[in-house]
Amino acid sequence: MPTQRKLVEISLKQQGIDWVESEGGRVHSRAEPHFCQVGWRVSAAAYRKWWRDRARIRAEPVARFRLIGGG
Repeated sequence: MPTQRKLVEISLKQQGIDWVESEGGRVHSRAEPHFCQVGWRVSAAAYRKWWRDRARIRAEPVARFRLIGGG
């Protein structure tokens, strides 16, 4: 049975990106263990994708879940 995707708000993605830039030393693989302790269930691959799309994520309103044109 395939796993289900969990929608993550843009505001949480922005928090993850901010943490990677400040405390994570710009290494996005460090975010998964840190946020796992906080209770987030997000893979390291998701943090890599967020990091790659960080300019677009920061430009979006915080109430959205997905980027425009995400496919």
